[in-house]
Amino acid sequence: MENHHHLIPIFHKYLNNQCSPAEVAELLAHFRTEKEHALLRSLILQQLENFIDEASTKEQVDEPVFDRIFAGVSTQIDQHQQAVVPVIGKRLKYYWVGVAASILMVCSIGLYLYKIQPQSQNSISKNKPYPADVSPGGNKAKLTLANGSVITLDEADNGQLARQKNSVVNKAKDGEVVYQVNNQQAVAGVMEFNTITTPRGGQYAVVLPDGSKVWLNAASSLKFPVAFTGAERNVELTGEAYFEVAKNKQKPFKLTVNGATVEVLGTHFNVMAYHDESKMRTTLLEGAVKISKKDKSGLLKPGQQADIDKQNNIRIAEADTEQAMAWKNGYFKFGRDNIQTIMRQLSRWYDIDVVYEGGIPADEFVGKIRRSANVSEVLRVLELNNIHFKITGKKIIVINI
Repeated sequence: MENHHHLIPIFHKYLNNQCSPAEVAELLAHFRTEKEHALLRSLILQQLENFIDEASTKEQVDEPVFDRIFAGVSTQIDQHQQAVVPVIGKRLKYYWVGVAASILMVCSIGLYLYKIQPQSQNSISKNKPYPADVSPGGNKAKLTLANGSVITLDEADNGQLARQKNSVVNKAKDGEVVYQVNNQQAVAGVMEFNTITTPRGGQYAVVLPDGSKVWLNAASSLKFPVAFTGAERNVELTGEAYFEVAKNKQKPFKLTVNGATVEVLGTHFNVMAYHDESKMRTTLLEGAVKISKKDKSGLLKPGQQADIDKQNNIRIAEADTEQAMAWKNGYFKFGRDNIQTIMRQLSRWYDIDVVYEGGIPADEFVGKIRRSANVSEVLRVLELNNIHFKITGKKIIVINI
């Protein structure tokens, strides 16, 4: 193979949009894609994702990282254009083509570097073990019944948990509670409400009395009636949850969250509305939803998301649905996220506190990491960019160096 190691610094600068015209020409000439900037960037990102996938199933890969990247990109470029385009089209749906910083590329392969090249000089801490570590969250929640009694779901046995009027509450399996209603007995009257609450480091799913299913992320709660007997199905959310709403044209499903209303008939969507985030975000996967707050509203189509800021402005744009659903699918997925955004996610899932020393880094990160990993594995990835961490009990110190 042609020696390409002198191109690695240019490779980084290219992803950072910092190359001189001469350096861009040299790199593109190497891959014979002088007029295909987007193609080259997409192929590079595809190769990086392949590394992550392979690293998760292998303990060791013989080829050096950059040899594999260069070889993979060169091979694909040599293929007929018709064979390449469908692959790239799929990748462009999930990845930013114009990457903002070279660390984005490094973080994308960070888990791979840590897992299969433990002696890499890129790691600031030289892969010395942390003196302490924090395990990931799991299926934890409490169910508060209408009479005030509280059931710790992760400690309860499977089977019937409670009976409320015409509803039976069952723990179907670890991580899921199901409400069953005898519709023949459903009668109007004073509504009784239950609330399911996940702590930091917890997640849980609930099947509502109408058959709708809701997955709650960490530090979240859902308030809902024991039976939907009125003209509408009204629930209230704090935190984050993914909804698969049972279709019922005669009885609209309305979600209230942070003073906003999400109205649906039957659809799949995710709502992120933590109080420590700068905006509330609703991402639609299937169906249609109407978002409204104060005197403003918007209609979402599948593949779109609506952001509501602190001034109640609603902005609708195309969504990265994979990133929105990553938490439910067992991953963290970062798409040009800053360190504060990332650490807020880690804080909720690992039940940790975060403090900063030496200023807050301005870098942005792209990557995908399993939520089942200990927090040290996630920190190893982030450490590939001039950031260091200390773990003290349930506190993580972010050190900008």
